[in-house]
Amino acid sequence: MNLNAFKNETIERNKESLKRWREQKGTRDFDIDGLTIKVLPNVFPPKSDSVLLAMYAKIKEGDVVLDTCAGSGIQSVYLAKIKKAQRVYSFDISDYAIENIKLNAKLNGVQDKIEIIKCDIFPKLDIKFDVIVANPPYTDYEAKDILEMSLWDKGNKVLRRILAEGGTYLKTGGKMYLS
Repeated sequence: MNLNAFKNETIERNKESLKRWREQKGTRDFDIDGLTIKVLPNVFPPKSDSVLLAMYAKIKEGDVVLDTCAGSGIQSVYLAKIKKAQRVYSFDISDYAIENIKLNAKLNGVQDKIEIIKCDIFPKLDIKFDVIVANPPYTDYEAKDILEMSLWDKGNKVLRRILAEGGTYLKTGGKMYLS
């Protein structure tokens, strides 16, 4: 399969997923490694890439972590509760995602360890992080609304910005993990 055919197949699969997500009325519940994760309508649900990112990011107890493109908050909650990060700064551009992160932080008892901020990729904070995790949209396709923005990013602008600017937010020796 050539790259263009693969991209088109991915877009068609994503369109089917979007159709199901738009029809969702209530919350969807996930049990991930003992965490309760609820996903509200209009929020990208945890998939294997989100879970693997949370599980395999090397976080030491006491680390300060930035989770951008946070979606449901699966990475933020996992890193705060399971990996024992001291503080997780959780960012997303979607109001729906911000509410979802708050819900999941509270459900899992880590609301005091997670700072939730609505912003486009990186905040205007004077903080350096030990670790950055990001699960950005990765398909080069035009998004028409906030839900589509969780899957599609024309020109991969979000990913390019994370790669270009991420290092300026890291402490010396810090690490960045992308799914």
